[in-house]
Amino acid sequence: MIDDVLRDRLGEAARERARAFEPAVIARHYERLFDDLRAANRPSLLGRLRSALHRAEPAVPEQQQRPTKTAAESTPVTAPQALAYTRALPHGALRIRFAAETLPAGPLDLVVRLRKDPKGREVRLPLPEVTADDITDPHITLPSGAALAEGRWDCYAALRGTTTAADRVRLTAALTEQAALVGRHPITSRNGVSACIPYTTSDGYLALRTWHRPAHAEIHRITVDRTYATIAATLLGPDIDTDLTAATVVAVSRTAPEHDVTTVVTQIADAGFEFTVDYNDMLAHREVEHDLWDLRLRLDSPGDATIPIGRIGGDVVDRKKTDKTPATYLPHPKRGMTRITPFFTVANNLALSAKDIPEPTG
Repeated sequence: MIDDVLRDRLGEAARERARAFEPAVIARHYERLFDDLRAANRPSLLGRLRSALHRAEPAVPEQQQRPTKTAAESTPVTAPQALAYTRALPHGALRIRFAAETLPAGPLDLVVRLRKDPKGREVRLPLPEVTADDITDPHITLPSGAALAEGRWDCYAALRGTTTAADRVRLTAALTEQAALVGRHPITSRNGVSACIPYTTSDGYLALRTWHRPAHAEIHRITVDRTYATIAATLLGPDIDTDLTAATVVAVSRTAPEHDVTTVVTQIADAGFEFTVDYNDMLAHREVEHDLWDLRLRLDSPGDATIPIGRIGGDVVDRKKTDKTPATYLPHPKRGMTRITPFFTVANNLALSAKDIPEPTG
């Protein structure tokens, strides 16, 4: 206690040592432990197939058996994985943390590329460089309302200054947290209406599903009765006119413009509205074996641009798979029985399906 120099040295060393027990560092250790345990206890698909084939094969005389492969020869070679831990933040931003030991060596950029884009659009953001003294992983934050075009974006770590596919590695989604997105409306800014959902692809990679529109009508209720569906939504967008007394909803036919159906809108709040789709109107405009209509909001005259109606808020990437509505069966004078169903498209917009139901045979 009387040695000032020793006391100061020990105190500084204690503070440095305490950094190893910070919550973020301990959480990182747990994540790596879970990754290791999952990898150790999950046999590869190739291994399971080999085991199944081995059980199905007839016994082979010992003299005809092939030489046994060594462990090194039997282990499938796997491509390197750059692991990313992604979290949606409450204010709309995304935080992506990278497992430093899985990243390529050298200065890196986060690259997000718009999938199937003829223009090859991408966004590059520099990753913080990691030094030997760092005990936390590098991370990067994508701000809310980031100007990403509508679509699906694949994520990569790429060597800085390079442009070829050989110099980047796709990010594997170690963990993708979407809790902060549950029940949240799309973000409205001076640039329009946007939403961004991080998700894990079917093959385990990190991707972003984004929407970016000048205006959008966000659905919050769908009620289906026997011969009609009632939809309630809120109009979102910068500098929009919230007076919806002259607005209509147009069911835009994918078959021909003459089969479009228009319905009136009832305003229920400052920017809230409700409308009803009468299935008998849709039956009167049936033309082909499977008729489809996309529902759009029109604010004023017929020449004005229409606004998509759908559900892009929240944490659900593909509402087509999850947000199901009851089907209604009604007879058509020429086409027979018709199944009518409101549904969400691959873009999470609301549409209406009217399809022939074949008569039972026998």
